[in-house]
Amino acid sequence: AFRVRAVHRRCVEAEEMRGLEILAATAAIAAIGGTILGVVGQLQQAKAAKITARSAVAQQAIGEQQAKQLEREAGQERAVSQREALEQRRQGRFVSSRARSLAAASGGGALDPTVLDILGDIDTEAEFRAMTALYEGQERARSAEEEARLIRAGGVVTADTGRRIAAAQRT
Repeated sequence: AFRVRAVHRRCVEAEEMRGLEILAATAAIAAIGGTILGVVGQLQQAKAAKITARSAVAQQAIGEQQAKQLEREAGQERAVSQREALEQRRQGRFVSSRARSLAAASGGGALDPTVLDILGDIDTEAEFRAMTALYEGQERARSAEEEARLIRAGGVVTADTGRRIAAAQRT
């Protein structure tokens, strides 16, 4: 009976040792799994950092294209206003010519002081309209150029922020 108990005790001790070995092996496997998960997490974080940086640079490039388009529109606004100013002056000359014709046909004479005052008013109005057209076009162009500057500045800030976020994600 003593031998049976001794053998039984050895078996129990052996099972306890195997249990501890299994527990140690399980702990080692868990540690390895944790390390793998940490590495995978770091890889995903690095990938996210690259995506963030690329996205920020892409946003800056898009902003640059929008700014260039606005600058083209500013140039077009100036050209349109110049054309409108020319048209206002042309119409003024036409109205002035018509007024002279009517004055001459009426018998009053084209050099009559009243006729000259009317012609002066017509010329002044035509020039005022031409200058107004130029001013309005210039203001629209300035507005488009200012928007372009703001978009560019926003693109620079976006790219810089993206780079900083990407750098922070890498650490």
